[in-house]
Amino acid sequence: MVRGTHIMKQDFKDDFFEMMRLIVESASLAFARAADGEANILKNNTIGNKDGWLYKKDKNLIFRADLRKSLLCTDPGYIYGLSCTCCDETNHKYLLDVVKTDLGHLTFSNLWVNSNFNLFHEHFFETLKKSKKDIVKQLGKIYSC
Repeated sequence: MVRGTHIMKQDFKDDFFEMMRLIVESASLAFARAADGEANILKNNTIGNKDGWLYKKDKNLIFRADLRKSLLCTDPGYIYGLSCTCCDETNHKYLLDVVKTDLGHLTFSNLWVNSNFNLFHEHFFETLKKSKKDIVKQLGKIYSC
């Protein structure tokens, strides 16, 4: 487990450095991001993106149900990143009502970009190396640092 308590403050810079600390010190950590795409799926709206995925209204209901279940986790090593109010206030409020964890386990889905873009490039990969942990990056592929 992590020394001390990790509390996300919904502050881009503070939460970024808290996440860096958690990457190194946590025995287990997950960062799940939900933003406009996930919110629209939960609202059962047809939505897709330029990467080619498509959710069709009333067609992928099992996927929608599984997505909703994924927002119910209250594990202490599970951090959710939701849309920020400055980029998408409507979906931020919607997702905040759906997710069941406490505010201490909530940050922003865009934690690695925007005002934190330079911090990400400066600290993120060095932090991963410092952690000396295996990282599950995509669909079960494991990368060692």
